[in-house]
Amino acid sequence: MKHIVKRKDVIWGYISQFLNIASSLLLLPFVLIYLSKEELGLWYVFTAMAGLIQLLEFGLLPTVSRFVSYVYSGATNIKYNEIPECKHGIVDKSLLNSVFYSAKKIYTRISLLSLIAILIGGNYYLSTLNGNYNLKWIMICWSLYGLSITIQLYFGYYNSLLKGRGDQTELNKIIVVTKLIFLIVGIPLLMLGHGIISLAIAAFVSVIIDRVMVRRAIFTVEHSYDKKNAPMSTCNEITSHIWKSARDMGLVQLGNYFTVRAGVLIVSSFVGLEAAASYGLTVQITIVIVIVASMLFGLNLPRLNAEQALGNKKTIVGIVVKSLSIANGIYILSAIFLILFGNYFLSFFTKHTQLLETYLLILYLITAMFEMNYSICASYLTTKNKVVFLKSMLISGISIFLLSLCSSAIFKCGVLGVIASQLFVQMAYNNWKWPLEVYRDLKNAN
Repeated sequence: MKHIVKRKDVIWGYISQFLNIASSLLLLPFVLIYLSKEELGLWYVFTAMAGLIQLLEFGLLPTVSRFVSYVYSGATNIKYNEIPECKHGIVDKSLLNSVFYSAKKIYTRISLLSLIAILIGGNYYLSTLNGNYNLKWIMICWSLYGLSITIQLYFGYYNSLLKGRGDQTELNKIIVVTKLIFLIVGIPLLMLGHGIISLAIAAFVSVIIDRVMVRRAIFTVEHSYDKKNAPMSTCNEITSHIWKSARDMGLVQLGNYFTVRAGVLIVSSFVGLEAAASYGLTVQITIVIVIVASMLFGLNLPRLNAEQALGNKKTIVGIVVKSLSIANGIYILSAIFLILFGNYFLSFFTKHTQLLETYLLILYLITAMFEMNYSICASYLTTKNKVVFLKSMLISGISIFLLSLCSSAIFKCGVLGVIASQLFVQMAYNNWKWPLEVYRDLKNAN
């Protein structure tokens, strides 16, 4: 396994993650010009529903990646909620094959569930929205976009394996290529006046190419996986451990969705698609800032899993402290720039869709900074193969969703109510609890 993160890995990581999340930002000028405000609101509804469908992955990617990291670090067994014993430099091929094929079986099941949710649940929700658009056409657009999500989910175990065995740079190169294809396909179609279907087609074409390239990267001369060398009993046991660990992470992701993404659906339903466009745009840009800011930690996560299994505490301390310092520095500078110049740059592309009002923007950026810090700390705690923050994040997410719903539907507080609900609930526990836990853990390591 490739442990050390080199400069070129960081560069490719920043490029890929920027394009992974910011491809929609690079597309943004064309979306603002060639889509109506109502269509833009629908696009953010699409992405919010896509985030909900992707919750069916239920924490599998980080779980399988962590298990693969353990195996490549010399793990002789995999257990639920335990750090395995490792033999340096020895890879148990039978255990690796069992993890691989267990993950494949699980991903097949969730992809079928996602297709059902997209065709039935997603289209039903679209039928409940009020707007001046052709509902059947919008359903076709959503179904095509949703099909691309299903394909990506079906082959999701490929990403887990590449990430877990340390081939993140290879994965990042693929992400760069496929996101560029998304832009190359989507922009001309928008300029030709095809509207929101342009984005659905671009997503479908890019995900097909992405999966083909990832498959080629998985099976190489150095890496091969044989189902015959994956004992049924071991596969069943590994499947059980993956399900249990993924269940914990999946519930955390569900709580996170209610915290961050569900606000777009609430705003679109109770405030309007125009307000959803401004709120969704602000959320989108802020997510890009968070992803770029926390990139170094994300790149080092497989290494942290391995170092945790090997018991190298001093190395862990250095990585975590450096990652948090860089993340906060990048975030604060980016947030200040967005507040001062965000709407100025947007004015070059559109006059009818801008960021939230300044006071709302500042409030949301503060909220998102706390979210970023405790999310990094929570991710670090998973390297111990335990999800100790499960209950708190799930309860917080549901509380935020219900409080946002009440503030918008009953008290008519609009976007302010949605943001204030998130900040109030998270400050009560998560924002301080998990950074404090990490501080105590690192202090004990020193």
